[in-house]
Amino acid sequence: MTLDGQPLENAFLEFIPTGDKGSGSSGRTNAAGEYGLMFSRDTQGAFLGPHRVRITTREITVDERQREVWLPERVPARYNAQTELTSEVKPGANRFDFDLQSERAVNAP
Repeated sequence: MTLDGQPLENAFLEFIPTGDKGSGSSGRTNAAGEYGLMFSRDTQGAFLGPHRVRITTREITVDERQREVWLPERVPARYNAQTELTSEVKPGANRFDFDLQSERAVNAP
């Protein structure tokens, strides 16, 4: 996964089934933008079928005064809260590469 052509590290992904059944899966990217999905705490993978995909970098951290603060979101809303991303999970190995563009890159002249 990349953002503006660069690997997107520490992004959280959610694959949410669009059908009437099935649980979502989630994962987090590493420094190279690679990720795996977990169906449950102990089970890798995702429910078969179509999914909406949400990607976010928003998370809480602790500052020097031990106060919780939100880190700024680096991923545009069209990939998370208002996601436009979809994927079809099929039997066997699946690979979904997402090349995300920031608002800055989209609106550049």
